[in-house]
Amino acid sequence: YIPSITLPSSIFQSAPISILLPSTLGLVSGLVSQPGGSKPKAPSDTSNPDRNTYSSRNAIQTKYKSLRQPPFRPPPWVFAPAWTTLYVLMGYAS
Repeated sequence: YIPSITLPSSIFQSAPISILLPSTLGLVSGLVSQPGGSKPKAPSDTSNPDRNTYSSRNAIQTKYKSLRQPPFRPPPWVFAPAWTTLYVLMGYAS
């Protein structure tokens, strides 16, 4: 326990704050760490000419589908709701 770096207990007593604080800090740190500063990269960004083009997306999807997958692999659409649920529950648990 280090008082100078410990968050106040009032943050953890409020469920909305304890859920939104980690989510907001994660979003902000992700946006700040991008090369473009605090704005997300646009699909038309020219720093990588192959970025978001049909041929590169198609090549990536083809390569991924050609990999040998384990039999217990969930369908791709499960990824976003599962991770969102996990992060919300971790925020609530904290």
